[in-house]
Amino acid sequence: MKLISMTDFVLEQVEECKFNSDGRFHSRIINYANFLKQPLKLEMFVPCDAEGKVIDAEPCSLGMFEKGNPFYDVYLESQKQWDKAKERVLFEGFNPDRIGHTIDGVFGFYSSMWTIEDLTRFEITLTETAIKQIGL
Repeated sequence: MKLISMTDFVLEQVEECKFNSDGRFHSRIINYANFLKQPLKLEMFVPCDAEGKVIDAEPCSLGMFEKGNPFYDVYLESQKQWDKAKERVLFEGFNPDRIGHTIDGVFGFYSSMWTIEDLTRFEITLTETAIKQIGL
């Protein structure tokens, strides 16, 4: 699903409700409005650790991190951290190298006052996490 403006989303939902009256129209609209109002965070674009630092790549086992290997627990913890970080990503297709550890590198701007709604003018695809957050 592409990120779209609130107006387009409402019109899309009105059209869908003509054919599907599942009673979720209002909750979808409210969920999408709340989604759009979230302030931007780097973790919405790329996997970040709990401190907000970019995790450059998924841990690689290379077959050497098997049970009995002294680094196995470290690998498992790294994989767990990566999986949690991936779950927080809301927008697809952003490369940590391109971002340069700030949102600034993505769009040429950054302000903690900006919200997801400000990004609707760009063609951005939502991840499954974002779609679940909206409730679609």
